[in-house]
Amino acid sequence: MARKNGSGTQAQQAKAATAQRQQQQSVFALTAGKKYDPEAIYSASTDGRGHYEQLRVKITPQVEHLIAEVVNMHDEFRSSNDFVRNAIFHMLHTYLINPPDVEPRLKQAVAAERQTHALAMDARMLQAHYDLMSSVKSALNDCIETADWQGMQDLVEMVEEQVTGNLPIGLREQYAELAEEGLDSMRNEMRLRKAPRRVSAMRDKD
Repeated sequence: MARKNGSGTQAQQAKAATAQRQQQQSVFALTAGKKYDPEAIYSASTDGRGHYEQLRVKITPQVEHLIAEVVNMHDEFRSSNDFVRNAIFHMLHTYLINPPDVEPRLKQAVAAERQTHALAMDARMLQAHYDLMSSVKSALNDCIETADWQGMQDLVEMVEEQVTGNLPIGLREQYAELAEEGLDSMRNEMRLRKAPRRVSAMRDKD
């Protein structure tokens, strides 16, 4: 019985080693024979022969919104499709080379890396909103100088869309204040520019 168990264990180990080699070969084939680069963007939609498969999935609106944010911030992604293909490729590599049953310390390291990337993404998204607010303020000033009331109205409407968006309440409040500032500036400038006309008209009558 002992020999049989030992033989069975060796067979299982050999089978596992074979499966691992096949998985590594699969990744080798995916990268077209090149070394895998965790920082690279893998967004090819066809193989070397132009073959492809169609994959359709449903995602939540929040996930779609976040994907769009990432795509807009990175020139490497031409579209949301590029982002999805890249994510699939990297996850395939993770599961083929480092299966889910890895040792706990490696799992913790992977989790920490993901949390680091998530925090960095949150920081970039927050900075993107601050950059947008700054750009809107500058554009509003330009519209005031040129009396472009329609341009100001368009900017205010764009900011109001952010107020109703899926954002943290702090950001929504800042966008709401910016929208109110824009409306106040527009009303004040319109009043100031109309007042001289009324005075001039009264002088003409006299």
